[in-house]
Amino acid sequence: MHTVKPLLLCLAVLLFTSALKGQQVVDSLDKVYQARLDEGVNMVGTAHWYYNQMDSLLNVYYKKLRAGCDSVQKENLKDEQVVWLSKRDTYFKKTEQNRGKNGGGRDGEMIMMDEKASFVQERVVQLSHAQYSQYTPVNYKVEFTGNYSIKGTVFKNGEQQGKSGSLAVKKIGADKVMFHLSLGTGAPRYHTGTCYGTISVKDNKALYNIIEDDGYVICRIRFYFFRQGIKVVQETEECDFGTGVFANGYYFKTSDKTPTQEELTSEM
Repeated sequence: MHTVKPLLLCLAVLLFTSALKGQQVVDSLDKVYQARLDEGVNMVGTAHWYYNQMDSLLNVYYKKLRAGCDSVQKENLKDEQVVWLSKRDTYFKKTEQNRGKNGGGRDGEMIMMDEKASFVQERVVQLSHAQYSQYTPVNYKVEFTGNYSIKGTVFKNGEQQGKSGSLAVKKIGADKVMFHLSLGTGAPRYHTGTCYGTISVKDNKALYNIIEDDGYVICRIRFYFFRQGIKVVQETEECDFGTGVFANGYYFKTSDKTPTQEELTSEM
């Protein structure tokens, strides 16, 4: 007896009409999955089917939540999702390695797909209960402290080639952080630039200014903090950096390690 497709169509209708909550949809899908496993026919194929359905639900709930967010909330939701995807990839790699250690085979494949589906299921339920308000800047929590590196930094023979950038950040108060920005361009680092200081953070945004006595702004850099990294925007033409050196870029978080005082105040 094959009742999977009709029931899935029913679940999809209920999902879009909000007649069922996320957990109820997942529970209904779990019942179908367990019933198919109990039949003992093509269990590996059933495990793959279950994962695919759970992955589809993930996309549905993500898009549904995103559709109701404003532009800032969408950016934070995307940030959260990217961080989760990174964790998912790490977990999936681990399950695949465990399958190999356990000898593989069809039983191992079924267990692996079941574990992957369970991991995705947690995110499905989380998204189904999420509120738009939790993605507003005041509610979206970001851990600032850590080390960051600009995307696209290339190494050759142990040396940095082309544009490079690193950023160290340490939270020192409820709304203050120390930062150290180190930049370079050319092959390898013909021109460099460094700036550091203390900035105030509000709603996950901060502004760094160097202003002369007459009010002229020598350097203005904006920092936008996300869980996966920091978006840096240099608004002034120059910041006393080397020729062709600009701070602009997305600096991805590479570690949560707290930078030392020396790392935060070095001229290099």
